[in-house]
Amino acid sequence: MSEEIRFITLKNNGAFNVKIRVNGGSKSYDFGSTFPVGQEKTVDLAEATKSIKEGDVVWLEAVVSWGKNNKAKQRFIYRKSSNKIAMYSIKGTTLDNTLSYNGLADKYDNHISSQIKEKRSKIR
Repeated sequence: MSEEIRFITLKNNGAFNVKIRVNGGSKSYDFGSTFPVGQEKTVDLAEATKSIKEGDVVWLEAVVSWGKNNKAKQRFIYRKSSNKIAMYSIKGTTLDNTLSYNGLADKYDNHISSQIKEKRSKIR
């Protein structure tokens, strides 16, 4: 049985820009623009309600600028009430990249607190 999630995080460790696309049901949804190496982006599937519906099976597709896209093998159930994040990272080059699943995290635990700590340290 698939885990229920609401969020997906992608950390870009590749030599390229990447964009998050989530496939679900019979549609897909692109979340914003591309982001460069060294950055991480978390998306809320609740923002894609015109494309992704409650209970849909969803999966990540990393859209690599000028390169080979990479689809995740893991499948999840989209549930708006979930606080789980599917964590991924991508590395490599435009034509030879690897997408890695790094497990599930709780939106209100370590993942967010580490982002807050990082932002605070940059302000100081």
